Amino acid sequence: MIRNKRPDPSMAKDLVAGSNKRFKLLVSISEEDDFSNFIIENSYDVLRELIESKLSNDGYKSSTHKMAIKFLLNFDLHPADIKFLDEMREIRNDIKYEGKYFGLEYTLKAKSFTIKMRNKLLKLF
Repeated sequence: MIRNKRPDPSMAKDLVAGSNKRFKLLVSISEEDDFSNFIIENSYDVLRELIESKLSNDGYKSSTHKMAIKFLLNFDLHPADIKFLDEMREIRNDIKYEGKYFGLEYTLKAKSFTIKMRNKLLKLF
């Protein structure tokens, strides 16, 4: 569920700053199989923090990551991008809560997508 709240530009700014730091870490992680899951998790979290920032800036609060991603349907973003981001959410959950491992091929795809999608999300502000 997406709830209304008072817009909080200060929180939005802090979330963007956190996302930027996480992005800096993401691009510095060696693209090796041993680090695949860390790259996927950080890729997703870079984008999630930007979405949460947009929500906060616009006066909304999401109860779940899935709802935050659905919020993106309100903007001129390609549905395939939103679908891939939701897939990343599911994979991140598999990593975090089920201990699953994903290889380098998907990892590089997720990282490349994150770089592209990050730029699109930053343009929403």
